[in-house]
Parts: sequence; C-alpha cells; structure tokens
Amino acid sequence: MELPKNITQMGENTGQCKIYVEDYVFSYIKQINQTAMDKSKAIALYGVKKQENEFTYLFLYGASVIHSLEKENRHLSQAVMQEIEKQRKLHFFSYDFLAYCILQGDWPEGFYVYEQGICRPVNGYARFYEKNDAMLSFMVEKQEEKEPTEAIDNSKYNVVRKKQEEIREARARQPQQSNEPSPQYHRMKWAMTLMFLALCAVGIYSIKGENTSEELQLAMGRFWEAVTEQQIPDMLEAGADKVVANFSEDQAVATSVPTEVPRPTPTIQPIATPAPTPEPTLEPTPEPTPAPTEAPAPTETPKTYESYTVKRGDTLLEISIREYGTKSKVSAICELNKIKDPDNIKIGQKILLP
Repeated sequence: MELPKNITQMGENTGQCKIYVEDYVFSYIKQINQTAMDKSKAIALYGVKKQENEFTYLFLYGASVIHSLEKENRHLSQAVMQEIEKQRKLHFFSYDFLAYCILQGDWPEGFYVYEQGICRPVNGYARFYEKNDAMLSFMVEKQEEKEPTEAIDNSKYNVVRKKQEEIREARARQPQQSNEPSPQYHRMKWAMTLMFLALCAVGIYSIKGENTSEELQLAMGRFWEAVTEQQIPDMLEAGADKVVANFSEDQAVATSVPTEVPRPTPTIQPIATPAPTPEPTLEPTPEPTPAPTEAPAPTETPKTYESYTVKRGDTLLEISIREYGTKSKVSAICELNKIKDPDNIKIGQKILLP
C-alpha cells in the first residue's frame, strides 16, 4: 500500500490499526481543543478505511463537533449516531464515519475507532499533508459563521427618527381638543327629544278623536313648566325658538308660544253616580212534602230452644231417638249447632235441641 508523503508520527502505535490524520483535520482538532478547557467536547472523524494483510489503515479527511456526546462510550446511542450521520451528509458525504475523540484541553493520545457498532481506543497516529477540499470548505464555512455581521449605516434612520420625535413634541405642546360633545349639542338633543314626545302625544289624542282639548292644554302647560325649570330655553336659542301647539278635535296646528305659559286651572267634572240596580225579589221556596213512611214490618218472636249437656256415652243419634223418638233430627241438631261431624261431640258440650 502506498502511504502519504510527509508523514509526522504522533505518539506510539503498537497495534494492528494505523491512523493517519490529514493536516486540516489536525488543525481543526487543535482549534476546538483550545475551547474545551471548561467543558469536554467530542469530535467525529470521517475518512477512508483500507485493509492490507492483518493491518487496518484509517485515513481521516473530515472532522466535526458532536454536541450530543460528552464522554467516552463504547456503545454510541441512537441520538449520537443520528447527529454524526447528519454532519456526514452535509459536509463529508464521500467519506464514512470511522472514529471519534474527546477533547479536554490536552492533546488526545489516540482515538476511539468505530467497528461493527463498538468503539475501541487506539493510541498513536500519524499526521500527513494532502489536498483536502471537503475539510477546507467546512472550516471556511464555520469561520464565516463566527465573524460578526457588517455594521449597518443608521444615519438615514436616525434623521427620520429625529423628525418623528420633533413632530410628537410639537403635537404634545398643542392644546388637546376634547372629543366630547359640546353643551350646546346636549341642549339641542334634549330639545329635539322633548319636541318629539310632545308630537307623539298630540298624534295619540288626535287619533282617538275625543274632546280632550282642555286635558291637552293642561298637559302641555306641565310640559313647558318642566322645560322652564330645566332651563331648556337655552336649547331653543340654538334653533327652535318657538314651538306652539293649537289643538282642535281633529288636528294640531303649530303656532308661536310665549316664553311663559300660564298654567290653567284644571276643571274637575263631577262623576255621575250610576243609579242603584234594584235587587231581585226572591220568592219563597216551597218546602218539599215528606214522603209517606211505610209501616215497619212486624218483628218475629225469636224461637227458644232447649239446651242439653252431652254426657259420657251420648251420641247425636241416641239424643235424637231419646228426645224425639226418631233419628231424623240428627241433621237438624247439627245445622242448629253448626256441627260438621255428628260423631264428633265432647262430654260437657252444650247443644241446642230444635
């Protein structure tokens, strides 16, 4: 295998894995290492892997900071691998992820080589010089991100802002105009409202067609008195000086009205009392004739029966033959004394004889 020229060995390598770091990658690691004094930083390394006999050769052409990895780990998590793969596709798509290193302010002695999902430490590596456009463009892009943005000329903006501030100050010095309506507007509003209510009242009385001229004059007198008390004549000076109503039975004609309207004395007419309605005379209700009562039926004299006390050896059959000379009275004795079984009588039992 043909190895790069101008190789500088860094550390001792005694294993079967040989690592060669390109100069741009070496410079990037050195730059990041200066900022890893307070907090350790992980660097993912991308490049080409070659195999010859029993030796493995790793040529590293790309490097990028991995934020999701903070310490050495033999098994990288899924989140770490996703970030590594994302950086590879963005900047080093023609290379593979081969190893990583942890920077803590001191120069690393070796790298953790990634093989079949497991990372193992390998000490010693060599530095070489070769054309590396991928790493060069990556470092230029990161340097542009760090540079401060160009200062913007704000002179024109300051001139415009100064003019706006002068306009605000001039407006602040001017007397503020109130947006509230003037008192004259309120007086006119009240006058128009009262005029409208008066015309509504006139219309209602005109529609009814009743002889209520005196009542209307009384109502209008009260209305104008209220207007005078509330100093509404000031309103009328703005536009409605004279409003007069001359009412008739059928229509109302507007004429001029003096400033003060004498209050007419209301005439109270006596209310006609309706004649009392004669109460109807009530005729006496005839008393109902009692129905003839039927004569009570003659009560039957209750029958009397002889009592007999059952003795030892007595039967109803013997009692019937002894008392009546026949056995046909057994059923009558049972029915009178409510005996169900004629053979079931007890000594000392009192029975009635029919």
